[in-house]
Amino acid sequence: MRANREARHKPPEAGVSDVVSLAAELAAITEQWRPRVVGRLNGQEVKLAKFQGEFVWHHHEAEDELFLGVAGRFRVEFRDRAVEVGPGEFVIVPRGVEHRTVAQREASVMLFEPAGVRNTGNVEHPTLTAPGAAVVPHAFDFLPDTYQTERLKTLSVWSQFRDEDMEFRPDPRARTPHEQMVHQCVSEDTWMRTMLGIEVSLPPLPARETRLDFLGHYAAASVERLVALRGKPAAWYGETTSFFGVSRSRSWVLVRRLTHSSHHRGQLTSYLRMLHRDLYSTYGPTADTGGLFQDQAPVIYRYESVEDLLEAEHDGGEWPPLPGAPGRNVTERGKPLPPASSTRPA
Repeated sequence: MRANREARHKPPEAGVSDVVSLAAELAAITEQWRPRVVGRLNGQEVKLAKFQGEFVWHHHEAEDELFLGVAGRFRVEFRDRAVEVGPGEFVIVPRGVEHRTVAQREASVMLFEPAGVRNTGNVEHPTLTAPGAAVVPHAFDFLPDTYQTERLKTLSVWSQFRDEDMEFRPDPRARTPHEQMVHQCVSEDTWMRTMLGIEVSLPPLPARETRLDFLGHYAAASVERLVALRGKPAAWYGETTSFFGVSRSRSWVLVRRLTHSSHHRGQLTSYLRMLHRDLYSTYGPTADTGGLFQDQAPVIYRYESVEDLLEAEHDGGEWPPLPGAPGRNVTERGKPLPPASSTRPA
């Protein structure tokens, strides 16, 4: 309801306006980080906002931005420095410069920027992005898009293990599911930090190493990485970094990271088969969703989103019906599968 009230607010149109009371306009703002347009001139908008906490890292591809302190203090952070701004002070952030605003206590701020500028710039954030112009696409958008789907696939496979499976070791030389989850969390944290410069607010591992804790922890850490990746301009992906002592582009490193994660997810899928479990789709059909793709077997995902997964797993999990493939081939050179009872938990 608050966001709707903000969206319905009508700022003064072009022409002679009434006197605008900053105090009254600020009192009407009920949601932090949601800019309120209070005036327009020369294609620019005058906005008021309340800051508290940390905003998302972002940049504006084609627009400069001015922040003027009205009440309280806030900080504008850049990748190499930070500036403090107080009442009656302002700072200009040039176009293309990555930044974020931070306020320990609530600060009231006036902004001057071209009309239609999105508050999160090139980043689409699930809670901080205000209604506005769309993110400008670029040639590397497919990489964060892929990371978004891959994190759900990883969590979906993890969710199919039971608590009692966590120490299953198929061979003395193999990792347990528990150890695979540890490796995924630590390895991804290391690659992202040291090769791509992407930091998150969480430690590499959860405080408790249970199945549910791993699900929640990886979901939280990976969404921070996703937001950071979505905020990077095309030029960032083309820049070089060190990959175990070899110079590679950041896009190359991220592709290798995705395939590395997929490799370990495939290992865990094999573990589930060794445990005689039914399998939901990861990329396409499985023997349990109906067999082979060429036989028009359906794709059945266990969960449609990370949010659905976390909510359901805390309540014991959801198991959508799987038709199986009785009497049909489920591999390219195999024999028809005999009828078999499900191995899913009751």
